[in-house]
Amino acid sequence: IYAANVGDSRAILCFFDHGSIHAKQLTTDHKPDVPEEAKRILDKGGRIQGIKDVGGERIGPLRVWKKSQNVPGISMTRSLGDTTGEQAGIIAEPGNISIKK
Repeated sequence: IYAANVGDSRAILCFFDHGSIHAKQLTTDHKPDVPEEAKRILDKGGRIQGIKDVGGERIGPLRVWKKSQNVPGISMTRSLGDTTGEQAGIIAEPGNISIKK
């Protein structure tokens, strides 16, 4: 099995084993709280920050922003066709996995 993903589109393998259904996550999401992903964003001049409510409490996931602008504000570090995100370190390169049985 070969699988690739970008952003939060993860691949899951479902299979039967001794009459039970099992699921195995094959890929990981590309999120700003993953250390390797965060390093790339920060090294490329992006900013990682959550959205805050009126009381100053963070709500929702961490998001990627351009250093001096509140765009694009997406909660993933890899995306296809996001030209604004590219300026904040977001890339389109997929994570890949192969499994041989």
